[in-house]
Amino acid sequence: IKQYHPGVVVIMMGANDDTPLAAPGGQVVSPETKGWDRVYSQRIAFLMDEVIASGAHVLWVGLPPLQDANVNSAFALHVNGLVRLQVAAHPGATYVPSWGVLAGPGGRFVEYKTIGGTVQQIRYSDGIHLAPAGWDLLANSLLHPMEQAWHVNLHA
Repeated sequence: IKQYHPGVVVIMMGANDDTPLAAPGGQVVSPETKGWDRVYSQRIAFLMDEVIASGAHVLWVGLPPLQDANVNSAFALHVNGLVRLQVAAHPGATYVPSWGVLAGPGGRFVEYKTIGGTVQQIRYSDGIHLAPAGWDLLANSLLHPMEQAWHVNLHA
């Protein structure tokens, strides 16, 4: 942020965060506990605070459906909920869901989607990560929300 002075910082993270966290004071908190939610929310807020304090906007992209046995869609939805709460408390931050863009029928994880008449791999078989076509699909879906949030034309 200090080197490049961006106007917008796009953040999408959390799919690998289903792990214990160190809380202030050295206590370790486990996922699916109120303590974990509190520490994780503080970390989300810290990132937003840093970006907004620099004069940039935050565009936080929600997690898509996941298929991994340990880190699953229920976890993704939980993290998305924590992020939404922090976005609501941070003017200058905007939340954009990725679920509809990257999900298949019924809102489920899919590895392939038809894009422009061609079946393309949008997710890797690990059930978490995006393939290049998935990143392109997601990036294109972010233009309109950014234009709406900050009244700019990114298609010029």
